[in-house]
Amino acid sequence: MRITFLPLYFTPLLVIIFGLILIIGIYSFVNVYKLFKLKQIGIIELISGLIISMTLYGLLNFIYPEEEWTFSMIFVGPFLLIFLPLILHFVTKNIKKAQFISKVSLVAISCSMVGIVLKMIFNILYS
Repeated sequence: MRITFLPLYFTPLLVIIFGLILIIGIYSFVNVYKLFKLKQIGIIELISGLIISMTLYGLLNFIYPEEEWTFSMIFVGPFLLIFLPLILHFVTKNIKKAQFISKVSLVAISCSMVGIVLKMIFNILYS
């Protein structure tokens, strides 16, 4: 496991970004659970959200292979996996014809958060 020391002037920005990611993840989990309980999200939305989440993660790994991760990946990763689907969700939330896209983007955020947590756990256990 490689340890990198970041300059201290990036610390407040990183705390804000990771806090926003945590809040957005909790928001998406709660909304997906509510919509699933009300039977407004079906298996099609769940599978589509999982595929979109895996595609965005594959795009991130294509841009930044794991051997060449840089400091800029800390900003590009959350934008690509979390903030981009969140923006898409809020843009399509109140449009009747785009409700499917809104629900799929929420599921994609939830799947990305599960993937991020699992990747962190496996990195800690197997490094």
